[in-house]
Amino acid sequence: ITGVYRTPGSNMETGLEIVSDVLQEIGAEKKPTILIGDMSKKNDYTQLAETLSCYNMYRIDLPPTRITPTSMTSIDTVCTNLQQEEINIEVINTGISDHTGQLCS
Repeated sequence: ITGVYRTPGSNMETGLEIVSDVLQEIGAEKKPTILIGDMSKKNDYTQLAETLSCYNMYRIDLPPTRITPTSMTSIDTVCTNLQQEEINIEVINTGISDHTGQLCS
């Protein structure tokens, strides 16, 4: 299980290079891997999907995970190389942030 956070406004390509380096270092293509975090990217996950595909991983679609008075977006990520039936994801409202929590089991 690996956590990731990319700050808003930081370079997406650099962030994805770091994610790729980490996935390579842990041998994600050879063992069950879950990547959870916030890539701070609204709606366009094309680049992330391309990076994940190198490790036989995919992003699981989530309901909105950042909720403000004016918007609801799904910017948090749960990515894995497990089959979808092998992982259970709960999106929970913790009330401590404008982001929900993702509980994986």
